[in-house]
Amino acid sequence: MTAPDHERDLTTPPPPPPPAAEHQTPVPAGTLSPRAKIAVLGVVVIALVAALALRGTGTPATTPQPAVPGGAGLPAPGSGPDPVAAYEDALEAGLPIYVLFHSATCPSCVEITAASVDARPDYEGSVTFVDVVTDDPRSRPLFSRFNFQFIPTLFFLAPDGSVVDQHTGPLPAEELRARLDALAAGS
Repeated sequence: MTAPDHERDLTTPPPPPPPAAEHQTPVPAGTLSPRAKIAVLGVVVIALVAALALRGTGTPATTPQPAVPGGAGLPAPGSGPDPVAAYEDALEAGLPIYVLFHSATCPSCVEITAASVDARPDYEGSVTFVDVVTDDPRSRPLFSRFNFQFIPTLFFLAPDGSVVDQHTGPLPAEELRARLDALAAGS
């Protein structure tokens, strides 16, 4: 133990600093330590493997998925009937209208789309179904006609186009059918 400066004999040199640990070699400025080099190499290898894996799939991340498992159901965005024209045709038909705003990829949307596809034949001639895929740019004019923020959103319309009922989020198939039954009965 060394004495404080005011008690130490100033004629004797200060004690040497403790020796550096053998495993701590000073690293010159501007270079990486061996551990840092290994970490950088690891990150580069992981990035390369991920890039090769994505490249090898042959499918871009933006490819639309089928709306319903097995590819059944409604067309991919942009490939089916024009949603605005379908809505206008539904208004002219004079029947109650069921409008489904959805995406082809969100799980709740896929679920309600499947229930809608299953129910559609049972309401032929009593309710007009209008499918609006929100990923389809042709659907944008309908966004301003209906007030919604989330998908899936379902609108049940009287023959004159006024909103009778609406629902946002998942909906069991039985409840969808009950709402369609009430819509058909109210016409």
